[in-house]
Amino acid sequence: MQKQVNKSHYEFGKYVHKRRWASMWHQLDEVIKLNPERVLEVGPGPGLFKAMAGAMGVHVETLDLDPELEPDHVASVFEMPFEDGAFDIVCAFQMLEHLPFEQSLEAFREMVRVAQKAVVISLPDAATRWPVSFHVPQGWTSEVPYPPPQVCAAPA
Repeated sequence: MQKQVNKSHYEFGKYVHKRRWASMWHQLDEVIKLNPERVLEVGPGPGLFKAMAGAMGVHVETLDLDPELEPDHVASVFEMPFEDGAFDIVCAFQMLEHLPFEQSLEAFREMVRVAQKAVVISLPDAATRWPVSFHVPQGWTSEVPYPPPQVCAAPA
């Protein structure tokens, strides 16, 4: 298995933006709700989740194929070097979409094996959105992303 992205992918202006910060807040919120003692993050990217979780008192270890990212454990998600249930929670945030679907299912099975309580995943929302603005005469304007209508086709 080869690494999917180069370290330069995680540069501040390119990778870290307001939507990513908001996403990480939700990820951390989901993990904290489960009250874990040990968390494994698979595919830590630049290490932001681990840093934020640590600031909130949550112990996170990281696993990645790429030693350049300085994970705690350099290994494949398909063969994690841990016993069954070694971690309370196993997380994969914006990682599974880098794998072919069949391999993502294999990775998910391995994460389930290592997790004692839960597996928490996050995938990017790739849906197309149409910007819609509302303007109220007193000067208030709000822009809301609106999903386009879905087109469905039934088999013939």
